[in-house]
Amino acid sequence: MSIYFLIFLFIVVIAIIVAAVRSSRPRGIAKEAKSLQDISLLKEETEKYLTNLEELGQDDSVSQELYGPMKENYQRRIAQAAAEIAKIKNSLTGELEGRQRDLEAYELELNRLSLRLKVGELPLKAYLASERKLRKNTRETKSEIEQIKRLLAAESSVEVRGYGGISIGKIAALRVERVTPPPKVAPKAPQVRAFPSFVSSGSDLLAPKTRLLGIIAGVVLIITIFLKWASTKPILGISLSFSGSDFSTAIFAAAIACGVIALVAGFLAQPRPRGMLYIGAGAVALITFLVIWLSGPSVPVELSEFGQSLQQELLEMVTIREGLYLYIASAIAIIASGVLSLRRVLKSKVVTQEKSFTGQEL
Repeated sequence: MSIYFLIFLFIVVIAIIVAAVRSSRPRGIAKEAKSLQDISLLKEETEKYLTNLEELGQDDSVSQELYGPMKENYQRRIAQAAAEIAKIKNSLTGELEGRQRDLEAYELELNRLSLRLKVGELPLKAYLASERKLRKNTRETKSEIEQIKRLLAAESSVEVRGYGGISIGKIAALRVERVTPPPKVAPKAPQVRAFPSFVSSGSDLLAPKTRLLGIIAGVVLIITIFLKWASTKPILGISLSFSGSDFSTAIFAAAIACGVIALVAGFLAQPRPRGMLYIGAGAVALITFLVIWLSGPSVPVELSEFGQSLQQELLEMVTIREGLYLYIASAIAIIASGVLSLRRVLKSKVVTQEKSFTGQEL
């Protein structure tokens, strides 16, 4: 049973890490750009069809029985395409806000690095390495912002060209009297950033405080399995004690794995993956303890008077020690660090949206 539980625990930990890594990666805009281009082309095609139909209607070349339903059908398709375009642009607006937040964070970190170099805190070699990485991220983010802005400002498929591989010549074919549907082309692969970046220096570990709390709690969680979890009163001059690893191999593995994950998460620069790893690590540690505790040996409900007296004496002989309390407290502290980290992310999003709304009203 313990081996299967360890395998399950390992799978859960890997899933938490993968989810945290994916959450730190910004979604690519290639998919939205391709969809915007295809729908814009479809809308322009339908508008051309409607124009041709109206010209034929003026020449009395088509009966009213066919003219009316076909016109309504084209108008309905144009309205649906326009609604879909608005939906895609709304999604791109959210992408733009995320890129702008990233850009502000990169620029703030560059200024911080420059100041630390000037005051002599940061060596020149370390500064150049961190500065080079931040400059690269800044250039990529600025390029993505310009691409998203161009997509948001696009009013036709011609202005969206370059993302789906459709040339101007193919789009110009829409202006001929007979419109041919555009060929299907494979979308470009979305741009995906690398593994989440880590803090550049030891002083960055002190801010925010939730990062330091998670790191300390992770270290304490690992230490607790070597501390005493329970002990007995002296029996014939002999006192027994049990550490966390004596209770269960699963608890030992959970404490080591979750403690290491909390330590690694503390060095991540992005608050979102850091918060997810904190919550996942603390939750796995607590769940493992509860499963082992609840699946322990049970005591018969119906006991004789002697049995109840013996059970009471045995319970009085066992004392819960500091290791167990610290294990539970450190796991809860790791979860709290994650919740507070994600709360900072949500709070920054709300502030950005309020600034955007205020700017629109002004």
